[in-house]
Amino acid sequence: MKRQQPGTAGAEVRFRLVAEAAGRRFARLVPPEGVTVGSSERNDLRLEAHGVSRQHARFVPAGEVLWVEDRGSKNGLWLGERRIDRQALVVGDRVRMGEAWITVEGVSAGDAEVALAWPRRASSAVAPAVDEPTTVLPGAASPFERRPLATLFPRLRLPEEFVVGPSSRMLRLLGEVERVAAERAPVLLLGETGTGKELLAQTLHRSSARSSGPFVAVNCGALPAELIEAELFGVARGAATGVSARDGALRRADGGTLLLDEIGELALGLQSKLLRVLESGELAPLGGTAAPLDVRFVAATNRDLRAESAAGRFRPDLYFRLAAFNLALPPLRERPEDLPVLLAALVERFSRAAGREPAGLSLRLLERVSSYGWPGNLRELAHEVRRWVTFAPEGEIFDSSLLSEEIGAAADDDRGTGPAGIAARGSLVLDERMAETEREIVARALAVAGGNQSRAARLLGISRNGLAAKIARHGLAPAGESEADDERS
Repeated sequence: MKRQQPGTAGAEVRFRLVAEAAGRRFARLVPPEGVTVGSSERNDLRLEAHGVSRQHARFVPAGEVLWVEDRGSKNGLWLGERRIDRQALVVGDRVRMGEAWITVEGVSAGDAEVALAWPRRASSAVAPAVDEPTTVLPGAASPFERRPLATLFPRLRLPEEFVVGPSSRMLRLLGEVERVAAERAPVLLLGETGTGKELLAQTLHRSSARSSGPFVAVNCGALPAELIEAELFGVARGAATGVSARDGALRRADGGTLLLDEIGELALGLQSKLLRVLESGELAPLGGTAAPLDVRFVAATNRDLRAESAAGRFRPDLYFRLAAFNLALPPLRERPEDLPVLLAALVERFSRAAGREPAGLSLRLLERVSSYGWPGNLRELAHEVRRWVTFAPEGEIFDSSLLSEEIGAAADDDRGTGPAGIAARGSLVLDERMAETEREIVARALAVAGGNQSRAARLLGISRNGLAAKIARHGLAPAGESEADDERS
């Protein structure tokens, strides 16, 4: 097989080693100083396979080639059928040491730069490219440092899966949740699909005086009307021939909290029956008599229920009963500063479940993830990260090659580098385009500064008052939102 030849002279080439040993796949970026490979823990890439010496070989990049040198191994280093002591390798070459194989891959500059790395662990077979966690995305100094929420919201009890980033919108929302949790009135959770409405409902329950009672969730759009009625209200004994008594979700939630997810999907007839329960505080199962009920109602929807009411698809009186408190979850695209923390938590969670240790994420991957719109919000992000953990070799720095095809293409368009992005760049009127650019730059500076307006003003090279005016002009945030910025700077 003909070996791939180097490209043009002087072109920068970055390399990654992908190893196959004992039925497992490992990967390691090759830093400028090179890497050692062998069976000992002292190696940068440890391969526990038959025939691999304690320190078998060393790989060092030099321009467009990757030099490999045998370090006095017992079973040698092989390129095809030829044993080698020192050899220049190019992308696509495959060498063998004992029963382990190593393939040389090329990596783009953006994917070779590590933007987010997990700390080195003594038990790790593959060391990450850097020892300390870093992030190039705005928001927090380190996504590995969990914000001490107990000091900010001492009465909140969050589910383990509920990861909170540093964005001001989420922190403001949690403050509202803490206050609302102490009330008994119904709550309406608003937000797009996948924003975490059920986790917020669980937080309301766990943080309330009802936390020792049951938490019951019902998806009103998942069952047909004839089944959801029995699921919600239950069935009394003897309601029909051959039908046994069964408690519905309302009765099972007695003394606790009931989440009515996708409440906008509930049929009008059932809306009327649910309204009676809310008004009377009593529940009558199908074919049975009414009995007192003590339930805290939390409803969730991705629809505009006011518009649905105006169109006759949702009862206005039920809406006003359920909307004693409205809590809106922001979509992921409106809080990009939370991405580093969310990514770190998801990678750790799925890696732990798979029995693997995370290594890191490349700069290019983080840039493309941050530029994507995430229409499926947290749910879509979780599915994507699970894909990376599933398909990446062990120890690999996750890079943009792992992105699903749909998200990768959409991210290019969102950045304006794909056909759709180029076609959708909008007006060519100079003032309009300049205003758009200014807004993006100011928003970026605020994100990098973590919302600290004094620090953002210094980054932009303008006065604090000048920044406040631009924030107000572009509708980015209330101009007086961070009055204590100077003291925190």
